[in-house]
Amino acid sequence: MSFDLNLEILFSPYTRFLPFLFVGGGCNVSNSFISTVARAQGGFGFEVLLTKGVGLILFGEYNYMFIEDHLVCLMADETDDVIERWIKL
Repeated sequence: MSFDLNLEILFSPYTRFLPFLFVGGGCNVSNSFISTVARAQGGFGFEVLLTKGVGLILFGEYNYMFIEDHLVCLMADETDDVIERWIKL
């Protein structure tokens, strides 16, 4: 699961084409809230209003995860072993 809170800036809120930027934070949760990871996010996009009250949104987003060092080591160990074996061949 993911919980997010963003601040969004609309550049032209009274037109049919609505470009926007957003920035915020959030939390990823797994295993019934046993494992949680904080994150920061930001992105940009635009919305095109098809009719009054209906729009189509296209956006891109970047997420930065605040993972603790011991979790990074656990994830990197498996990848490093595979790379070392490939180099030795």
